[in-house]
Amino acid sequence: MLQEFVALLSLFAEATTATQRQNSPSISFVAPSILAIYFDLINEKKNIQYTTALCDALLSSLLSKFGGLLEQMEVDLNELNINFQMKEKFYDLYKDLVFLFSSFLDGMFKIHWITESLLPDSTKNDYVKKLTT
Repeated sequence: MLQEFVALLSLFAEATTATQRQNSPSISFVAPSILAIYFDLINEKKNIQYTTALCDALLSSLLSKFGGLLEQMEVDLNELNINFQMKEKFYDLYKDLVFLFSSFLDGMFKIHWITESLLPDSTKNDYVKKLTT
């Protein structure tokens, strides 16, 4: 059971550490981190036995706050059948394309965070075209 907790929370810890560095801009970390956490939670959900409720709660919270960002990346928020209450204050804020473009312009991420993600290939291609035109 402890291993399941660690697996669910490790990417959150990694993202928190990365965004709290003093010498790096954190806005470029938002989209890659949220996308990675989203897909990590989906993958972990398939492999867990004892922490399903925690995983669902984490996904619900993620979708409530960052669903707008995931929508911009053409992620189908209804495919998981996770109930979430859209928090418009955050949901709409993260629809702003600045979160996507800042990652694209950051030399550490460029386009790699999209091409190496678990997004469908058609979505990756559409997104790369959107960013480069």
